[in-house]
Amino acid sequence: MPIDGRLKRTILALTIGGALPDLAWAQAPQQGGASLDDIVVTAQRREESLQKVPISVTALGTEKLEQQQVTDVLSLTRVVPGLQAKPTLTPLEISVAIRGVTQLVPSINADPAIGSYIDGVYNVVNAGSNNAMIDMERVEVLKGPQGTLFGRNTIGGAISITTAKPTSELGGYVEGSYGNFNAWSGTAVLNVPLQPGIIDTRLVYQHSQHDGYGRNFTTGNPTSTINQDYFRGTVRLTQDSGLEALVSGFYTNAKGFGFPTNLAYFDPTNFLNGLIPALSGNPGDLLSNYVDTPGRGQHDSVSNTDSRFALRQFGVTGTLNIPLTDNVNFRSISAYTRTKYNTANDLDGTPYDVLELVRYPIAAKQYSQEMQLFGDAVDGALSWIGGVYYFQVTGSQFSNAAVLQSLVGPTVNVGGPFIKNISTSAFAQASYEIAPGLKITGGLRYVVDKRRVLYRDHVATNDYAYLVCNMANAPGNPDYNACRFAAQAKYHYLPFTIGIDYQVDSNTLVYAKLSRGFRSGAFGLTGPAATFVGNGITPEQASAANASAIAQFGPVSPERLVSPEVGLKVDLLDKRLRINAAGFYSDYSNIQLNVNGDVPAGCTSCTPPGILTNSGKARIWGGEIEVSAILGLLHIDGALGYADPKYVDGPQKGQPIVNISKLNTSLNATLPIETDAGTLTLGGGWSYRSNMVMYSLSPGLPLSLYPTFSQAGFSLFDARLSFALANMPLTITLFGQNLANKRFIAAGTSFAPPLGFTSNSPGMPRTYGLSARYSF
Repeated sequence: MPIDGRLKRTILALTIGGALPDLAWAQAPQQGGASLDDIVVTAQRREESLQKVPISVTALGTEKLEQQQVTDVLSLTRVVPGLQAKPTLTPLEISVAIRGVTQLVPSINADPAIGSYIDGVYNVVNAGSNNAMIDMERVEVLKGPQGTLFGRNTIGGAISITTAKPTSELGGYVEGSYGNFNAWSGTAVLNVPLQPGIIDTRLVYQHSQHDGYGRNFTTGNPTSTINQDYFRGTVRLTQDSGLEALVSGFYTNAKGFGFPTNLAYFDPTNFLNGLIPALSGNPGDLLSNYVDTPGRGQHDSVSNTDSRFALRQFGVTGTLNIPLTDNVNFRSISAYTRTKYNTANDLDGTPYDVLELVRYPIAAKQYSQEMQLFGDAVDGALSWIGGVYYFQVTGSQFSNAAVLQSLVGPTVNVGGPFIKNISTSAFAQASYEIAPGLKITGGLRYVVDKRRVLYRDHVATNDYAYLVCNMANAPGNPDYNACRFAAQAKYHYLPFTIGIDYQVDSNTLVYAKLSRGFRSGAFGLTGPAATFVGNGITPEQASAANASAIAQFGPVSPERLVSPEVGLKVDLLDKRLRINAAGFYSDYSNIQLNVNGDVPAGCTSCTPPGILTNSGKARIWGGEIEVSAILGLLHIDGALGYADPKYVDGPQKGQPIVNISKLNTSLNATLPIETDAGTLTLGGGWSYRSNMVMYSLSPGLPLSLYPTFSQAGFSLFDARLSFALANMPLTITLFGQNLANKRFIAAGTSFAPPLGFTSNSPGMPRTYGLSARYSF
């Protein structure tokens, strides 16, 4: 596929910057040996220098997170090449993509394709996935399959967040901020050594809220608000022997009005266009009139119901590190997390009752236990790690949907799965230096997954009185307890990695590797749907259609991705210039897709059942390059990620892969200026994302409609100005994001067909404010 002009110019700029460094640096004054920091990462489950790890990793420490205004996982997309994320129903829930791999079927019983880890603990529940970055030590984004050391569901990569740990010094800080939209927050961090170096504790609390970015003209309530409290406490126990025990707990409580839903497209020929307004007492109105309603801002809404959300999440983690010998260490990581999450959304964006999620509750409990042995041998030439892992999640997800109530009456479709999933695995990986600077690496993981699901799906009145069963195995069954469908499955995976890397000199690493990863097998969000007698369907046809739906329903196989990768990491000019680059190719198979199933021959009135199936295959190629430089006082960070995904087989062949921008790039700079009064730091950032298709076209819709389902490429500009006083530990900061107030689409949904419309939700508007931090 031809590369567009913008990409050519960006590549040319980075190439010239790397090829002609001496010219620029010859003009820069030397700063007493100022050099780029040596970043420590745990991409291979042990602490190592970023520049020595043969993996494509972007790592951001505390200072970079603050300078580049990374406050949550979503904002990482502005600075990390190859990483993309978009919100789903609320600001607390996101869908993440790395290297063109994303989750197309989000639900509690279909796991994500990108792993999310906090302090080494995997979290499978998407609710609350847009983690706030409060008092963090670092964030690492690993690209490509990470299945050997991180397990399944990391076929695109992983995001690993490490929180700040207690230290042996009494200290902390308090910080307050205020901005437009009446946004304000207060943060307190307190580090208390009860016995310095033996028993140390750290407490973190933050309250944040704002009044919303728009208004629902129909209900009068605001849109896009949030009111959130977050608490974390950590205790660290250490002994002279090297034993370390860490216990950490967190609690999040958040609520608000969610993103507005705007009608993006409505098929003017759809029979609902005039029918629904007429049945609602407005015969002269049309649903299509609410596409781009005049006088409405992007964050305003005309929905007949408000979007709302509420999240409560609690978790505790215990980590034990024990040095067994000088060269062998043991680590145990135990964790428990409980999540309760509920949303309500209008999905059509009109003042009529076309399609609403009345309630969308998710409840989940997860427990995990990992034990590792790792160490070195052969005078340090061999480094190795091995371990075992257990993971269990139980929970439920219900979709209480009101569909066309003015047409079919005051009823609600109530349904969803109860799940219990267990995963066990054993893994090992080793690297051996076969010659000075030349290492080979091999790793293997054996995974067993057991998944159980119980569906309940029925029609109820608005007050949830049971009416009729929607399950194909029991249509019309008067007994609610019999309205269920149970299934189970067992899977075996064998992810691996093999590679070779060469340390050319102390500042240059080149590597090549081949990795294979898996995303868990799954069940669909709903069970086999019932077909009822009537509307042209005979009893024989209904029976055949129900039998067919059950026969087509079943677990889908794991997704698989095999990816070769080559990379370079180099520090130049006395570590004042750093270039990290990687290129990859991915063979992506068994893609899990929702498709329309088959109906019995001759039953033209039967509705094809929606089924989850393995029906897609894709190939993806691309790469990332990151450049960091010190030019005098100026610190510059540039990044570019490119991924070209393409379906090569299956029902989506020829259509774009949704929720993926081929190109994302960024440039950030900071300039500290010392004065007698203190240090003034100027910071600015630019990020660009190319065109993204929000959802796939359903069969029968013309390709010309794709522009209405897409967000064209756009740029965002951020800035930060801080002043740290010299005579007291106070820092005052002015900040702003999306300074040009660019309007863009953050997420979208398609119901065309059968309901004839697509809708979307807007991205963040311009925000700005002032903060003050006092450290002690």
